[in-house]
Amino acid sequence: MKKKIFIVFVLFIIAFIIVNLSYDFFMADGVKSIREKIAYRKFYNEREILENVNNENALTHGDIIVELKEKSYDKETGKVRLFFVFNNIKDIGIFDMYSMIRVHDGSKIYFNKAVGENKTFVDDIDYFVYNYHLYSMLSIKGFEIDDIDFDEKFFFMREGDTQELEIILDIGKEHQKGDIIYVEFLDLLFSQGAGIPQKAFDYLGEFRFKIEL
Repeated sequence: MKKKIFIVFVLFIIAFIIVNLSYDFFMADGVKSIREKIAYRKFYNEREILENVNNENALTHGDIIVELKEKSYDKETGKVRLFFVFNNIKDIGIFDMYSMIRVHDGSKIYFNKAVGENKTFVDDIDYFVYNYHLYSMLSIKGFEIDDIDFDEKFFFMREGDTQELEIILDIGKEHQKGDIIYVEFLDLLFSQGAGIPQKAFDYLGEFRFKIEL
């Protein structure tokens, strides 16, 4: 009798795990097509990542150069300030921009949201432009979620022929000088003049800045 109860209990646990995994995979983000879900998870996991491995202040891919111009961290307030400039290497003016932006320290996420104009949507690979739920589920996996203010808003601001972005976030007072945070720009889309929107990466890719406080 005890053996039967144990077997039933084990089967119940297995069924519970399967149901939860199935819910997470098939329903949690509202994507109904299995093919679509598998395809875009694959896109995300195989994305190209360009990182400033030697603490460079600038990253270039295709026609776009992203440069970290200023950084500061105030330990008394816990606020970090980061100022980025986006330019075109051909000196063609950049107008609208869009990107998924994630800020984290390797274990804790402080900001994870889309910034910019959705009208720069280019093609089906830019799936996360219109399915933030799937992006959010994939991008926070394995991370501790801090008390993120998802109402925090950053704006790409045009200055002459460039775009600028100032990020000010409360990352807490526990960080020390020399600690590392990461700022990631995924699926950076932009338009030049009255031209057709373009992708910084042909496929799906991100600029990743490893920044020492």
